[in-house]
Amino acid sequence: MLFGIWVLLIAMGVASLRLQARVMRLERRVALLEPQAVPEQSHVAEAMPSEPEPAAATATIIGSPPGVEVETELARANTPVEALPVPDPKPVRTRRTLGFEDIFGRYLPIWAGGITLIVAGVLIVRYSIEVGLLSPLVRVIAGLIFGFVLIAGAEVVRRARDPRIAQSLSGAGLAVLYVSILIAANLYHLVAPGIAFVGLAGVTVLAGGLSLRFGAPSAVLGLVGGLAAPAMVGASQPDIPMLAAYLAAIVGGLCTLGRSRGWWWLGGLAIGGGFLWSLLLIAAGLVSPAETLAAGGLVMLLAIGLPLLLSGGASRTLRIAAALAGCGQIAALVATGDFVGLNWALFGLLAAAMAWLSRREATLADAPLASAVVGAGLAFAWPAPTQEMLALVLAAGGLIHAVPALWRLWREEGRLSDAGVIALVAFAAPFIPFYHFGRQMGDWAFAALALSGAMLAGGAAVPGWRNARRRADARFATLSLSAIVLLLAATAWPAPVSAFAPEAAIAAVAALLLAVRAGDRRIETGGQVLALVALLCLPLLSGADELLRAAGIGPGALSLAGAARWWMVALAAFAFARWSGAQIARRIGAGVAVVLLYVAAAQIVPLAGLALIPVVMLAGLGWVPLRHEARTVPLAVAGLIAAGWAALPLAEWLAAGMAAVAGQPLYVGDLPLPGDALIRLAAPAAALPLPCCCCTGADGCRRYGEASRRGWV
Repeated sequence: MLFGIWVLLIAMGVASLRLQARVMRLERRVALLEPQAVPEQSHVAEAMPSEPEPAAATATIIGSPPGVEVETELARANTPVEALPVPDPKPVRTRRTLGFEDIFGRYLPIWAGGITLIVAGVLIVRYSIEVGLLSPLVRVIAGLIFGFVLIAGAEVVRRARDPRIAQSLSGAGLAVLYVSILIAANLYHLVAPGIAFVGLAGVTVLAGGLSLRFGAPSAVLGLVGGLAAPAMVGASQPDIPMLAAYLAAIVGGLCTLGRSRGWWWLGGLAIGGGFLWSLLLIAAGLVSPAETLAAGGLVMLLAIGLPLLLSGGASRTLRIAAALAGCGQIAALVATGDFVGLNWALFGLLAAAMAWLSRREATLADAPLASAVVGAGLAFAWPAPTQEMLALVLAAGGLIHAVPALWRLWREEGRLSDAGVIALVAFAAPFIPFYHFGRQMGDWAFAALALSGAMLAGGAAVPGWRNARRRADARFATLSLSAIVLLLAATAWPAPVSAFAPEAAIAAVAALLLAVRAGDRRIETGGQVLALVALLCLPLLSGADELLRAAGIGPGALSLAGAARWWMVALAAFAFARWSGAQIARRIGAGVAVVLLYVAAAQIVPLAGLALIPVVMLAGLGWVPLRHEARTVPLAVAGLIAAGWAALPLAEWLAAGMAAVAGQPLYVGDLPLPGDALIRLAAPAAALPLPCCCCTGADGCRRYGEASRRGWV
């Protein structure tokens, strides 16, 4: 039954070839029967009889000077044709499209016949193996002869018939040669791996030569047959190093061929097929170090070396995609190999190759950042590293990535990705060990690592201060903010938790002042984020008692430490209100500063005097040096706080009065105490005119002094 199926496949292939020959003969007959082209218009004009030339018709236009005659349209129409300029005829380019008949009547039978011959050759060999008809040596020799016969038949058919049949036969012959050599090496072990490699390389060279003679279809069929040959052979225990060498040879040959002929797609398909095979090898598991080295070398060749051979078309995109795919597969190799030192060494070799090529190949300029991100992710995902091994991996990764980035950062070819690599290395130094060992490493050890990262980022940013292009991108801002954040981590980790908000506020002010001095709004944006973090952490880490005391609800004890925390964050908000370059940031900072100053003062003022705090604020805010658009906001906020304190006794009196109107008795003891009412009502009432006076404040005094000097008053 199985033998009959194989015979049927061969018969179908032969029938498809005969059908194609008949179609070709019919096409030639139709071409002979087509009518000849219509003669050109110039020849037709010469054959027509000539007519006598009419006299030029003229007419006199009404209103024109006497004796002036104007040529009429009839005269212009009777002008001889030879006198008129004749444009040169331009050839009309017609674009032929493949229709249903072309695909299924002309091309598909050829391709189906070639693929059928490939499958038939492999199945015949497998059948002879199963029934034991021939010895292994005879089977291999027969396969090689069959492949060369197909290639010779392609040459014969190319001279006598349609070259498309020759393309199909040559591709089938190449695939049979690939299968025969792999069977001899993997299945029967008739030849050594080195000899098999030489044979496969020779077939690859032969495929390139045939594609130069028969065109791109031969190269495509050779690509399909060569990449599918290991799967079609089906060896139970393939030689991984030899298979990796074979894949490297065939992909490299196809990339070279594609570069010479301008077929960038051929190299892209070959590299994609190689990545699929390397992924299968990694997923299947690599036992020995030799297999690991072979698979890792293949991945690095596919990711770095062979994409450089691509040119034209989408070659730049393919290079970037190959580099990213290589990083991902080496990362998978490290993860599936239990994070052993050999796998880490392969990843380091790939990272070093990317760093080296990034300086010579523009398309790979940002590749080191990708390898750094993948390496940091692998270090975080490491299940149970030892301290010594983790320190070695982090030190090696830092040297491989940071040193080239530091060398190139502020040069002519420096890029933002270099600053990203340095910042990533600086953050990885303290946080990856902390993730794995936590409190075991000690507070001061974490602080020391964070300080070293801050020194790395800050030291890299210092040379850029005099760089004229530092405002053109975010290199300086990235490194400066990284140094500030790492300094915050180094100082905040050993300190108490309640001190984090003031420390974050100091970091925010440092970023703001640096942004003002450097003229870089990006740094100020980072400072705004730090200020927001400080503002959110202040009530969460300090507790709710201080807020309740500021609202006059809870008793709460006087706390100088609590007042200092709120006061430092308030100063940070005031700094943004004073020096920020964004108008919305100045207004928000001014309003937040008033609220925080009130809460800070509430920690050291008795509860009975809390209502006087906004009064004092209203009296002094007019003299604070703020911009005009930011001055009204703190006055409005302080006025709202004062109005809130005044609303409490007013609400109590209003409720009691409404009850008295309804017939309920009103007792003096139910009203607020006179002293409390005086503080809450009289003081805010006296402070109500202050916002109008303070709106002029220092500006009013300045204007009065100027007017006095000029003698106006």
